[in-house]
Amino acid sequence: RAKERAANCLENLALDRESRKAMRELGASACLVRMLTSVTDDWIRAAVGALKNLSVDEESKDEISKKDGLAVLVALLNHKDRVIGGKSAECLGNFASEDVYRTKIRELDGVRLLLALLEPGVPDEARLAAVGAVLNLAVEDESKQVIREIG
Repeated sequence: RAKERAANCLENLALDRESRKAMRELGASACLVRMLTSVTDDWIRAAVGALKNLSVDEESKDEISKKDGLAVLVALLNHKDRVIGGKSAECLGNFASEDVYRTKIRELDGVRLLLALLEPGVPDEARLAAVGAVLNLAVEDESKQVIREIG
């Protein structure tokens, strides 16, 4: 329970630019990425929420990506807990605003997994997050092609 609460605190702190910088300097990104592979859904939910807020600036995105966070976030789109999938989609939407990450997300099959979150029965919050990420990915021609093929 302590790890979950700590990650929830980091989620709130990551709303502030100076706090994000301090979190990077202290290695919070690596810890949060490790929490994404936990067997405890509450920890995963808290960690992905913190990474969502942390990934709004370029330096944080770079650090998360170097820790293989993108691959884990894409895999979490398919998580049985749709809240986790939705928060992962929000986080990936932040990454998808930059060319280098759009390519990585597409190569990791993220476009297909995001489109799957648009299906009926998926909670609206997760669907909205997926739409935002797909919108950011769709500025890339290769992603547009994948969207046309699947959709």
